[in-house]
Amino acid sequence: MDIQITSPDLARLARHMKDAPAIVGQELRRGMREAVLIAEGEVVKRTPVRTGRLRGSIGHSVEGSNERIRGIVASTNVPYARIVEYGHPLLTITRKQGTFVMTGNTKTYVRQARPGRHMFREGAKASQARIDKVFGRALHRVMKRMIGRRG
Repeated sequence: MDIQITSPDLARLARHMKDAPAIVGQELRRGMREAVLIAEGEVVKRTPVRTGRLRGSIGHSVEGSNERIRGIVASTNVPYARIVEYGHPLLTITRKQGTFVMTGNTKTYVRQARPGRHMFREGAKASQARIDKVFGRALHRVMKRMIGRRG
């Protein structure tokens, strides 16, 4: 049995395959820029506010070449961001001769455990469906550019 498929779109696509890596890279980079903005917005919405410094420190970047594109959403310059994200365990520490030590018979300070707010993890979860749609549109644009070209 012999099966043949004839399509002017496939023939046009085959002629333009040499341009495929650049087109795919451009559209995925465009999608990644949109995706990190969505994720950043979700993270910021979930970030607790006392002074606004942590929320204001959250930013994004898109790095890499067409072959490997990486989107990053992170807190840029606030050292306590990790504690807010993951929480802080219960600490019992004592102060002895000007330093904090774990043992001793001087005054004991107890810092209550703080549960993590998980704003990055929850923000990523909340934005996943929208990000999937962004990359679906990006792949649609790739096909449109590849097939839609005349030549």
